[in-house]
Amino acid sequence: MTKLPRLLRPLQPWVGPILRATSQYAGPLLKVLSKPFGLRALPKGATVSWGSGREQRSSWEVTGDATTPHRDEIPAVDGIPRGYPTLAPSRAIESTGPYLVRLTGGRVVGDYAAIVTSSNLLLQDLSPYFSVKRPSQHPIYRRAWLPSPEKIEGRVGIIHTRKADNYYHFMIDIVPRIAILAEAGLLSGLDAVLAASSTPYQREVLSLTGVPVDRLIPPSRRTHLVADQLIVPCVPTDGKRIPGWACRAIGNLFPELRRPLSPGERRRRIYISRGDSLRTRRVANEPELEPVLARWGIERVSLDSMSIREQAKMFRQAELIVAPHGAALVNVAFCEPGTKILELFSPRYVNYCFRIIAGLCGLAYSYVLGEGHASRLRGDHFDLSADITVSRRHLETALSGMVGAQVIP
Repeated sequence: MTKLPRLLRPLQPWVGPILRATSQYAGPLLKVLSKPFGLRALPKGATVSWGSGREQRSSWEVTGDATTPHRDEIPAVDGIPRGYPTLAPSRAIESTGPYLVRLTGGRVVGDYAAIVTSSNLLLQDLSPYFSVKRPSQHPIYRRAWLPSPEKIEGRVGIIHTRKADNYYHFMIDIVPRIAILAEAGLLSGLDAVLAASSTPYQREVLSLTGVPVDRLIPPSRRTHLVADQLIVPCVPTDGKRIPGWACRAIGNLFPELRRPLSPGERRRRIYISRGDSLRTRRVANEPELEPVLARWGIERVSLDSMSIREQAKMFRQAELIVAPHGAALVNVAFCEPGTKILELFSPRYVNYCFRIIAGLCGLAYSYVLGEGHASRLRGDHFDLSADITVSRRHLETALSGMVGAQVIP
């Protein structure tokens, strides 16, 4: 997903389709023009790693659960307004199980970590990108040619993928990939690992999970690595829908927190604030809502200075979480089953990803849409940074329905 400046983000719904069309229609010409560049030529075609062709048997090996269908049922929920079509209906998440691929002479390209075989085929199941429905739309086909290749001796683990600089995407994409490698006993034996480590949360997770941080290679747009062997775990998610096993991998990040809470442990009611900067999906009328939150014993918290472990512990101890839509809600994967989640939205941007995680984790989820209207032309998923104005009456109604009429003085 191309990141636009904040003031231009309302244009995002148009930018994505334009870029995908550019890849699809300019890609065939660029493939021909780049062909004389050898290893710098664009991939000549695409396939999936779990295919059964002769080339697969000689070039790469798949281990794990690549072809068995998995299905997770997400129950229907309700909120305000009732029966909202993006959020309320039941859903089924269909995916495969975890698997990994070992590629002899494989290559990894770009800051989106596209995986290319030794015979110059793009492996589409290992090279996900936002809203890309067919391989020809992948952003690798918007390049005139690939960067200069760098040879890496030994085994290179690829845990990086699209948008790993976002906390939500890092947790749903990277953490399960690390878990696959750890389950296979491969982490400590890797000679190098392609992984982003520029943020505190990235470094915390990498250190916590046993990734050899002294062997990291930072990804960039100029990345083009050619390895003796690439080892690539696969997590089949489109950025919104995550399989149940991947969600459990996040929840198991801190095993000591998985024990059931004792009856005497204090359960917290928390509201997660996104601050007061304009166009950050903040709750614009937060001061107006503070008396309502206080009546239900809900404390305002900010996660900015907290480690992932501290965030996980707080979410685990919570009995009720109220929050505007934002990356921090991926932490509901750490919650005790039955925890109540109330998510706040602008009608200009409604995303069901956390409602999916809540359903997979057995949480009691509800929602409130703020004031305003979706666009007739662009629907309810077009203004990524839209601030949220929540009706005080709607918040009171939602809280009363979730935790009862009794309030804490």
